[in-house]
Amino acid sequence: MSLETIFQHTVEQHRMFRAGQRVLVAVSGGPDSTALLHLLVSLARSMSLELHVAHLDHSLRGPDSRQDRRFVESMARDLGLPCTVHVRDVPQGSRTGLSEGRARELRYRFLGQLAQQLGAQRIATGHTRDDQAETVLLHLVRGAGTRGLAGIPPVRDPYVRPLLQAPRAEVEAWLRGQGVPWREDASNHDRRFLRNRVRHELLPLLERDYRSGVRSRLASTAELLREDQELLEQLAAGHYRRLAEPCPGGVALDADGVSGLPAALAGRVLRRAYREARPSEYAPGCRTVAGLRVMAAEISSGARDLPGGLEALREGSRLILRHRPPRQPAKPFRATAVVPGRLAWPEAGISLKMQEVDRGGLCSDIRQESREIAHLDLGRTGRHLELRSRRPGDAFYPLGLGGRKKLQDFLVDAGIPRRDRDFVGLLTAGDEVVWLVGHRLDDRFKVTDATTRVLVVRQERE
Repeated sequence: MSLETIFQHTVEQHRMFRAGQRVLVAVSGGPDSTALLHLLVSLARSMSLELHVAHLDHSLRGPDSRQDRRFVESMARDLGLPCTVHVRDVPQGSRTGLSEGRARELRYRFLGQLAQQLGAQRIATGHTRDDQAETVLLHLVRGAGTRGLAGIPPVRDPYVRPLLQAPRAEVEAWLRGQGVPWREDASNHDRRFLRNRVRHELLPLLERDYRSGVRSRLASTAELLREDQELLEQLAAGHYRRLAEPCPGGVALDADGVSGLPAALAGRVLRRAYREARPSEYAPGCRTVAGLRVMAAEISSGARDLPGGLEALREGSRLILRHRPPRQPAKPFRATAVVPGRLAWPEAGISLKMQEVDRGGLCSDIRQESREIAHLDLGRTGRHLELRSRRPGDAFYPLGLGGRKKLQDFLVDAGIPRRDRDFVGLLTAGDEVVWLVGHRLDDRFKVTDATTRVLVVRQERE
């Protein structure tokens, strides 16, 4: 098939454009984006598309970057198209390099903002079948699920890739046949970048020694996996509508409903909730999603900081994903009292009521832990107690762990968000931690068969 036929087939198969739409065309000056622009010019005549050229100059390759920019501006002018160029202001001393991920982030941010300013409904990029094969291999090497191995989608609103089924060699052959020049980017041959090593080393090796036509087969595999991915996303969307509801700053999920789903659907529901709570290009990793699935299955309450400025909270039957509110560090705090009495730390919202009770007057299950009430051996704690904030070097013997543990390590393992750790109250007797308020008793002060007098400490949130 000719390049024009491949282009037309891809556009029609995925219904990429509607008549009269404004289309932002990302053009670097390389062969792929140059061919894309010329093919879109022909399509624009039949569909009344309004094209606008966009070029981002990272200012990293000196004269070559400037020549690329001028080439794109000249090409747009010759085609009678408006062109917007953005030159990144990079300090001279820092013009060393840019990671692939960071360059992609800057490029898509520029395109998205410009499309919004222009009112463009579509953003067209020049990804080819070779890019698809490279992406699949990159994701396979790095580790990925169905979504990653499905590669680059032909359409992900507002982005469209009309050349995604075209081999790069076919693109360059078409340009030569049309007498259309293009620019070569020397950085595409820099083997320090993983994608370039895949392009120039791994793919040729596979093609030569393992399977001819490997690029086409990788692209076909991506298309098959994308079909599976789309079905799973549709099923997950139905469950999400059933299990999710908006809440202040984010999304609340029915935790039992999420934990009852098959892993493939539960993960997708959680990723969708993440996107709703933080609309951006950021996608949570496998470890983050696995941690959220554990929280959904747990019965106890808890909170955990998440990447991307979010936090997860398990409150009753709900798993909440929301924006992490800022919190100022707590000032050092200490207050003392004698049993019976009260202790309060208003800034942390903690108020404790302490009472002495006969051992025989309590029910038999007082040794069970509770977030709100602590039962302690008064003979071991004594009557003079202190409520204070944490200090460097704090440690205690958490009930049930069978040994000493640093407080910092306990807080991290318990998933207590960093910004909340300075607000965790410590009830102490002398220099010893008696109760990490609301979290864990110290094993040395628990009620035993030998206990005669019990100290009951009840937590009442202010």
